[in-house]
Amino acid sequence: MEIDHLIEEPISSFPKNISVSITSHCNLACSFCNHFSTSRECQNELTGDQWITLFERLSQVGAKQLIIEGGEPLIRNDLKTIINSIVNSGMTYGILTNGTLLTKEIASFFKSTGNCNFIQVSLDGSKSEIHDVFRGNGSFKRTMEGIEILKNANINIEIATLLNRYNVKDIENIVQLVLEGYNIPRIGIVAAQPIGLGYINKEMVKINIEQKSIAMKVLTELKKGYNDRIYGGHGPLYDSYDWKEMIKTAYDSKYREGGGYLSGCTGIFYRIAIRSDGIIVPCLQLSHLVLGKFSEIKLLELWKYNSLLTDLRNRLKIPLSDFYSCHDCVFINTCFGGCPGIAFEKFHQTRHPDSANCLRAFIMGGGNLPDRDINKIAKELCY
Repeated sequence: MEIDHLIEEPISSFPKNISVSITSHCNLACSFCNHFSTSRECQNELTGDQWITLFERLSQVGAKQLIIEGGEPLIRNDLKTIINSIVNSGMTYGILTNGTLLTKEIASFFKSTGNCNFIQVSLDGSKSEIHDVFRGNGSFKRTMEGIEILKNANINIEIATLLNRYNVKDIENIVQLVLEGYNIPRIGIVAAQPIGLGYINKEMVKINIEQKSIAMKVLTELKKGYNDRIYGGHGPLYDSYDWKEMIKTAYDSKYREGGGYLSGCTGIFYRIAIRSDGIIVPCLQLSHLVLGKFSEIKLLELWKYNSLLTDLRNRLKIPLSDFYSCHDCVFINTCFGGCPGIAFEKFHQTRHPDSANCLRAFIMGGGNLPDRDINKIAKELCY
C-alpha cells in the first residue's frame, strides 16, 4: 500500500465516487445493520428537490458516480425523480439494496436510464432458514425474486454476503447458488462488523475465532476454484491474504510501507459520503462526524480544508507504538491499525487501533490460517 505520498501531497480534486444515503429508513431491521443507532437514524431527510440541487453541485465539482444506499433506497416514493436527477447531472450510479422491494417496473426503469453501473443485492444464506435469521421471515424469498427480476432486465448484478455466526457453514452453498445457479459474475463476502446494531448485538452476530478460521480456509479454496469471482474488501478472505503478507514480512524482520502507523484507512483521501439529511460525513461508518451541511458550505473547500477530515488524514502519522495494546506486538511494523469506524464504536475515538480485527489476538486465541506453513510461523512469532 503506497501511502507516503498521501501525507506529503496536498489534497486537490473532489472525490469521483460518493456514497449517498438517500434514506435512513428500511423495510427490514437487520440485527447487524450499521444504521438504527444514534445519529445514523436521520429525522429530517432531504426532499426530492433538495437532492436535485445537491446532485447538480456534486456534478459541478467533479463527481462521476454515486453509490445510492440507505436504509433501503427503494423505499422512497420519489426514487425515480432522484435517479433521473443523477442522470441529468451527467453522473452514473450504483444501488445497494436488500432486493425485497424490486419490481419489474423499477428494474426496467433502472435499465432505461443507461447510467446504472450495477445493483448490489444483499444475500446472507442459500435458504430462508439461514438468510432470514437476521433479516426477517420471508426476506429470502423476496430477495431471490428481486435477483430474478434484475437478471431478466439484463442489469449488472453484484451480490454482497455478510458473514455472521449463523451462515459460516453455508458459505459454499451461497457461492454455488450465486455463481452457478444464477450465473452472477461475482460475489463479495465480508464479515459483520461491530458498528451500529452490529456493535450492540456483536455477541450474537460477530463470527468467533474458530468460525473465522473455517471461513478463511473455505473462502481461499473457493476463490481459487472460481477464478477470482469471489472478493472481499475486509473480513476473512481479505485477512487470509493480508495477514499472510504481515506474517512473512514480520518473519523476515522487514517493514511494510505504512506499517506501524494508523494507516488502515486511506478512503479519507479518495471518498466522502452524504447522510439522508444532507449532512456530509467522511463515510457512512463515521456518520456521527459532521463535516457540514451541503446547503451551507462550499464542497471543494470542505474537501481540502475541513479540520475533522484533516485530523482523520493525520491518523497516518500516529505510531502504533503509542498504544499499550500494540507497543510490544511482533507484527507492529507490518500492521496498519484497522478501521477508524470500528475503533470509534469501542473506544469513542478515531485516533485508536481497531482491536476487532487483530492478527495477534486471532493467533493467541487459537485461530488458524489456511496456509499451514504461514500458520506455523505465526504461532512461533507470537509464542
